[in-house]
Amino acid sequence: MKNYQYQIIRYKHDLTTGEFVNVGVVIYSLENNFLRIEVAKDYTRACSFFPTVSQRYLQEKMQEIAQAFREIKVASLKIDNLKDISKLVLNEDDGCFEFTVPKNGIDISLEKATEDIFERYVNKHTSKPLNPQERQGILLMEIA
Repeated sequence: MKNYQYQIIRYKHDLTTGEFVNVGVVIYSLENNFLRIEVAKDYTRACSFFPTVSQRYLQEKMQEIAQAFREIKVASLKIDNLKDISKLVLNEDDGCFEFTVPKNGIDISLEKATEDIFERYVNKHTSKPLNPQERQGILLMEIA
């Protein structure tokens, strides 16, 4: 069994109301040299909640977040808390995107855990659920 931490990435269009839509997940396990971010490929659901935001904007911002994760050298940092890693990518109270408080999990397969969490929190209420091949999963790095 493999222990891991995960966070949900949320888009909050209006910080006053606090309404949000889940747009991605991050899974991390220091012991298993695993860090992965998976983001929504289709932002139709988010745009139906918040009609004034464009899909292009959401796609670009999520790619920036994914790129920021790629640039982190986790192995050299030896960080054991996902919250500390995500703070390097996105400061708290930094605009419309936020990471939830990290939660812990245990699974036989970290890849399967990533798929399950993504399906439950991001892909569940899409009009046409995407299969794993259609989703935009990015293996960020294997920590040495």
